[in-house]
Amino acid sequence: MSIDLFLHDLNKLIDGLDKAAEVALSETAALGLDSLKNTSRFQNRTGDLRAAFQVSGNGFSRMIEVNPSASSSIGQTPPSTYAVFLENGTKFMEPRPFFGDARERLEQQYQQVFERAFERILK
Repeated sequence: MSIDLFLHDLNKLIDGLDKAAEVALSETAALGLDSLKNTSRFQNRTGDLRAAFQVSGNGFSRMIEVNPSASSSIGQTPPSTYAVFLENGTKFMEPRPFFGDARERLEQQYQQVFERAFERILK
C-alpha cells in the first residue's frame, strides 16, 4: 500500500468521523430538546420553563439549555432560575432533577446514533 493511498484512506476515515459526530450531535440535541419539553419530572403550570428550553451553539459546542433571557409570563421567577431550583432543590423543596436524567439518556442515544451515522457514511 502506498503512502498516498494510506493517507487518502486516513483522510476519508477522519472526514467520516467528523460527519458522523455532527449528525449524531444534531440528532441527539433534537431528541434531548423534545425529551425535556415533554418530561413529567416537574409541573410547569405556565409552560414558561418548557418553552425556554433551546439548543444553542453548533458543532461540538452545541448544547441544550434554558434560555437565560426568557421571562416568566406571570412576572415571577425567570425560567432559568426556576430550572436551577428544580434541579438542585431549595431549603423549601426537594430536588426534582431532570437535566441530569436527560443527559444520561442522551449520552447513550448519542453513542447509538453516532455508530449508525458512521456506518452509513463509510459505505
